[in-house]
Amino acid sequence: MYETTIHESTPQGEELVTVLASDDDQDGTANSLLSFKVVSVTPSPSNAEFFIQQTEGETIGKISFKGCLDYEEARQYTILVEAKDHGKEVQLSSTGTVIVNVIDKNNHQPEITGKPQGSVVVKEGKHGEHVCRLQVTDKDSRGSSAWKAKYSLQGEKADHFKIETDPETNDGVITVIEPLDYEEKSNLNIIVNVENEEPFFYCRVKGRPSKGLWDVENSQRSISTSVSLPMTVVVEDVNDPPVFLEPIKHITVMENVGIGHSLWTIRAEDPDQHTFVFVRGEDKNGWITVDEKTGHVSTVKVLDRESPLLKNDTYTVILYAVDNGIPAMTGTGTLIIYLIDENDNPPMLLVDKLCMCLSEKATEITAFDTDLHPYGAPFHFELMGNVEGRWTLSSSYGTTVRLIKEDTVFVGDHMLTLKISDTQGQNSIQTILVRVCNCDITANCNEPRAPTIKLKFTAVAVITLSFITLLGILLMACLNRKKKTKGWKYLEGPKGSLVNYNIEAPGTDCKDLPSTAWSIEKDLI
Repeated sequence: MYETTIHESTPQGEELVTVLASDDDQDGTANSLLSFKVVSVTPSPSNAEFFIQQTEGETIGKISFKGCLDYEEARQYTILVEAKDHGKEVQLSSTGTVIVNVIDKNNHQPEITGKPQGSVVVKEGKHGEHVCRLQVTDKDSRGSSAWKAKYSLQGEKADHFKIETDPETNDGVITVIEPLDYEEKSNLNIIVNVENEEPFFYCRVKGRPSKGLWDVENSQRSISTSVSLPMTVVVEDVNDPPVFLEPIKHITVMENVGIGHSLWTIRAEDPDQHTFVFVRGEDKNGWITVDEKTGHVSTVKVLDRESPLLKNDTYTVILYAVDNGIPAMTGTGTLIIYLIDENDNPPMLLVDKLCMCLSEKATEITAFDTDLHPYGAPFHFELMGNVEGRWTLSSSYGTTVRLIKEDTVFVGDHMLTLKISDTQGQNSIQTILVRVCNCDITANCNEPRAPTIKLKFTAVAVITLSFITLLGILLMACLNRKKKTKGWKYLEGPKGSLVNYNIEAPGTDCKDLPSTAWSIEKDLI
């Protein structure tokens, strides 16, 4: 038993398999001399014939074929080979079996069987949109590289499309990858090419001579051929948005320009010749207005470079042009305004509350200015008011100066007034609170001190007088009680005299008063 595997594109005459036979009779005699022949081939090929070649005197045979093999006709051939000796009286023989397996190759071109009727329609301005699906059939083995289709596109705007192979069905799926423009080209002629992943080959029998190989026509080497399908793509007109002739406009303006200052006039056009109006889009500060008909852009507020909505001294406005098409479409433009600085802001204190210990001699004061150079630092500092002998500045210029505290300054809060001027003379009067603490007593000078009650002399006098009045009322109550029980009596006798008949101990008449009142009365007496 022998077995081999060959491609159906194998050319005729190529050796497929070698068979070997042996004979135990005496060498050199007719009894050991062998001959090979092909007894049968199953199934019988219609365009091929298997044969065996043998060199005289050898005991091996080489099997080959002539004509063309066809995988679709037979995927396997069983060849029965006979070896027979040359005995004079009796010729003995035996057989062997050779199995030849055939592998499919690309000898069938794909055929486009499903295609659109007439032209295909694509809307302009769309991308990722499905155009159509092409169906192909192929007689080669399904799933093999000889069956799988490979597509390509040629023609007008072919690069605006792509075609991909559906791995399950082998269909070609065409999709738009770049938007098409109706105004530029409304009809496109493209060509779809399809071929297999594996190069195509062919083999045809032209003649069958009795001797030698057959007369065949084939591709001596693999060649690449493809099937083509012309297609017409119709671009459908849709409403295009207006187009700004300057999509991004940069302008430079001095800040603080007056209301109504002209900034720019928009220029736009509509590819579909629709009318359109201009609309203000994003304008976070509400600084501008736009004339809907002329596109004239002007200010409605004073432009401030120090606005927190500016980035790198620039302010961005989004503008729209909206047409009256169905549906209405909108074009977008951007206006970038660069603002030039003016000296419109005075210097200000960075911090207007300071704390320092009584033992410290100085602290720092810092100012800032939102204007750019040369309208900002260095600043000129000046203490105002009556600060002589108490507060001084170590220097007058810079962004930071040192405030010097003299020994005459006491613990407490001190309000100081400073005049701060920039390099161009723009100034502001600033008030700064300086809290001086005895840090040996107050651990943290920044903490607010516990509230204390300060009473004026009038308040103290009123409280004292009220207390004395209360005591007087209590005393009067006590004395009135005594008057009811206390009196004088005249005693007759040899020596007439007045005798105090109330002989009880002091204080017993006030026994009904509270003990505290009694103590007060006693102290007053």
